[in-house]
Amino acid sequence: MLLPELIPQENIIALNAQVSKKKLFEIIAIFFSKHLQLNASEQYELFEQFIHREKLGSTYVSNHTCIPHIKSKHVKKTMALLLVNKISIPFNKYQSQSINICFAFITPLSANELDYDVVHQAKNLAIQHEIKDQLLQYKGTVNIHQKLQALWIQSM
Repeated sequence: MLLPELIPQENIIALNAQVSKKKLFEIIAIFFSKHLQLNASEQYELFEQFIHREKLGSTYVSNHTCIPHIKSKHVKKTMALLLVNKISIPFNKYQSQSINICFAFITPLSANELDYDVVHQAKNLAIQHEIKDQLLQYKGTVNIHQKLQALWIQSM
């Protein structure tokens, strides 16, 4: 499974808004809930899972990028979202880290090494490229998607 296959244009959110880390996880939970047709209680469950995962250890990787990921009984195959925000989101106040790029993943409870490989692909993409500068210069999900594809090809 390749990262670009999991992030079609409709799985990209382009923001220009001041949001908190908590609000970021809420946006992620709402996105996945809509795609999975979950009810409000199940949506809140996803939100709580993302919060809990972050408390276990920061999902900040580098270059103003985070990669929150959880397992869920609601998915049969890995799902991904790319969120690009023009305004930095305070992410780790103790280390003065902020993010603009968020790759979020939900994997099935029975996730295997292949499911987690896409998380590693996102991390490698963030580390190898100045991904923040590369993606923030584009407006709209079409252009961001095209740039993501180009960055992916360059990293191969």
